Amino acid sequence: MTKTAMKSNAGKPRMSLLPPAALVDIVRVREFGCQKYDDWDWTKARPWTEYSDAAERHIMAWAAGQDNDEESGLNHLAHAACNMLFLLEFAKSGAGKDDRPTGLVEFPDYDPRQIDIEDVIVEGMPLEELQKLAGGTA
Repeated sequence: MTKTAMKSNAGKPRMSLLPPAALVDIVRVREFGCQKYDDWDWTKARPWTEYSDAAERHIMAWAAGQDNDEESGLNHLAHAACNMLFLLEFAKSGAGKDDRPTGLVEFPDYDPRQIDIEDVIVEGMPLEELQKLAGGTA
């Protein structure tokens, strides 16, 4: 008779759902950061916008076609993801200094899939491309 091992995983996070290669890239970013800063520097009470600014800079560099950070040689998206993980931890724990500006932007209630193409003006972009972005047909 073969015995089956019992393991109760009910309610536990399924870590295997996350992409391992991407997680390794984020860890490599942290390892690079540990050479530059203290290992736990990110846990010090610094303004949240330092991390959101850094994440946005990395996303903008990536969006402009630069895959890897010039200083570290690591993927800009891994850098951005690392900063976003710090921000998520701060938001959950209340750590750091929440210095986000308030009252500057209000997001209206809307369904982004219901974009009225007539209300969108993007200079230099063909109408067909705008329609694709809006989920319509060209």
